[in-house]
Amino acid sequence: MDNFETKNPDTSGSLTERLEIPIRDENGSPIGMLVRLDETIASDHGLVCDLTRWRNTARTSFLTQFTATNERTSSWLRNVVLPNESRMLFIITGNHEDRFGHIGLNNICSSHFDIDNVLRGNASAKSGLMFYSAVSLMTWFFKSSHAPLCRLEVLSHNAAAIKLYHKLGFHEADRFPLWRTQTIDTVTYSREKSGRLSTQAPFDCIAMEISVSAFFSIHSWA
Repeated sequence: MDNFETKNPDTSGSLTERLEIPIRDENGSPIGMLVRLDETIASDHGLVCDLTRWRNTARTSFLTQFTATNERTSSWLRNVVLPNESRMLFIITGNHEDRFGHIGLNNICSSHFDIDNVLRGNASAKSGLMFYSAVSLMTWFFKSSHAPLCRLEVLSHNAAAIKLYHKLGFHEADRFPLWRTQTIDTVTYSREKSGRLSTQAPFDCIAMEISVSAFFSIHSWA
């Protein structure tokens, strides 16, 4: 692990201990912790309430948009996130264990991994916390998995997220239009047109990526 601290460097679906990754700034000072979601954390009612509230606040940043409920959030954690061995979700906490948001990994394989579910839920989060959270997570995973590439997708109207990703060193690799489909309680944006009721969205989806060599060239302090 190249001296990168973690209680469990295992990237498989099973955990022997809770996986916690320190969040450090450029000076090496600890400013928080990334705590991987596990069964115990997923059962925390307070966390479920936080995730539900954050999801509703950031609704327009997602491809699938609906009014989240605690029941729906709990079901997503247990039936979508936890069973998926190619996916991880980390809760971002401060030095006093306050929860400030979350960040995840998805589509994990030997050739790449995706940054996913990046969400600053608490406006009182220390300046730069999301940036350092992403650097810490990517550093840990690049070193532990040896995957050569990190990717992500972001909606073109999400200026704040795009600014963060450019700061991290991501560059635009592709851009494609989206189609909007609405049901009674859900709006879905997808690359493929779904029937005659689908309309083209007024924004695109941007695919971004960064190689391991480019990442450590930019963030050599990590």
